[in-house]
Amino acid sequence: MSKETDRLREKQLYNNYDLCAVAGSVVFVDYTAPDCSRSGFGTYSGWGVTLTDGRRFKDGIGNAVSRYGSRMFRGRKADKEVVRQALAFASRYNGATKWVRSPFGGYISQATADTHGIKYPAKSIINIALPDQSQEGVQSES
Repeated sequence: MSKETDRLREKQLYNNYDLCAVAGSVVFVDYTAPDCSRSGFGTYSGWGVTLTDGRRFKDGIGNAVSRYGSRMFRGRKADKEVVRQALAFASRYNGATKWVRSPFGGYISQATADTHGIKYPAKSIINIALPDQSQEGVQSES
């Protein structure tokens, strides 16, 4: 563990969901490693956009799939284009245009990082232009 994650754990913040929920942010982006099951297929690996307000994404929207309510963008962990697609999609839900790496992995908005005093190099900020504000493909948790 890093000093940063140790400091956050002392505040009982253990993952990106906790960071965003406490800061009032609605969304974060995480990488999901392939599930190498006995069938031999690695399924659902890619970058997932997760909402923290109880809503879930419906299955089968566009070229993304939904796994446990997260909208997935399939691709390798180092695939920068897939990361940018996921961040652009996530920007619809909180209006964030600046994203930074989280100490727990994945990406959180710069505002969320600043709320928790997370340090990050200025050159690591990823700027995303805001897409249209439609939130199609989301269903309320009821």
